[in-house]
Amino acid sequence: MNNSIRSTLRYYIDVLFVLIYKEWIVKYKGTLLGYVWSIAHPLVLSIVFYIAFKIALKIPIENYTLFLITGLFAWQWFMNSVMVSVWSFVANASIIKKTTFPKFLLPLSINILDMIHFIISIPVIIVFLAIYHQKVFYFSWFYEIPLVLFLQLILGFSVGLIFGTLNVFVRDIDRLASLLLTLVMYLTPIFYKIQMVPQEYRSYFYLNPMVHVIDLWRDIFMRGTINSFNLIWGSIDILIFLAISIAIYKKLHYKFAEYL
Repeated sequence: MNNSIRSTLRYYIDVLFVLIYKEWIVKYKGTLLGYVWSIAHPLVLSIVFYIAFKIALKIPIENYTLFLITGLFAWQWFMNSVMVSVWSFVANASIIKKTTFPKFLLPLSINILDMIHFIISIPVIIVFLAIYHQKVFYFSWFYEIPLVLFLQLILGFSVGLIFGTLNVFVRDIDRLASLLLTLVMYLTPIFYKIQMVPQEYRSYFYLNPMVHVIDLWRDIFMRGTINSFNLIWGSIDILIFLAISIAIYKKLHYKFAEYL
C-alpha cells in the first residue's frame, strides 16, 4: 500500500471519528437516560408483540420473547440508522458548503454509531438467553458476529445513502422512507418465522435482505450457527443495494451544495 493510499485512508478514518463523536453528542445532549432509551424501545415493542401474537393469537413459536428480542434489536438498528441518514446531508448543509470532505461519511458515521448501540445491547440478549435456559456463549461468535455486523452495516449505509441523497432534492423523502420501513417491517420475520409464509410467496420475501439478516442473528444467538443460504443470498442482496446507492450518490452528490 503506497503512501498516498495510506494518507487517504487515515484522513477518512479521522473524519469518520469526528463525525461519529458529533452524532453521539447531538443524539444524547440534554437527555436523562441517554443510551437506555435505545434499549427500552425494542424491549417495549417485544412486550406489545408478545401480548398480540403469543397471548392473543397464540403463535406457535418456542421461547417467543427471546425470538422477538433477537429480531427487534437488529431491526431497531436498521430502522434508526436509515431514518436518521435520510437527513444526514440536509442537517449538515453548513458543513458540506464550507468544507471539502467525502460526504458519504455522514450516513456511514450514523450507521456505525447505531452499530455500536447494537453491540452494547448484546448483553441484554445474553440475559434473555440465560432466562430461557439457552446457551449464553458460543466460540463461533468471535467470527459470526463481526461478519453479520459488517453485512448489516453495509445494508443500513446503502439504504440510508439512497434516501439521504434523494432527500437533498425532494425534502419529503423522509415520509416515503418511513412508510416503506413500516411496510418492510411487517414483511420481515421479526415476530413470525419465515417458514410460516406460504411457499409460493416465500421467494418474494427473500428479496428483502433484512429477512436474511434477521434470520442470521437468530441463528447466531440461539444456535451458534450461520445458515449458508441466508449468508449467500443476503450478501448478494446487500451488494445490489450497495451498487445502487453508489450509482445514485455518484450521479447526484456534486449538486449537493447547489440544492442545500
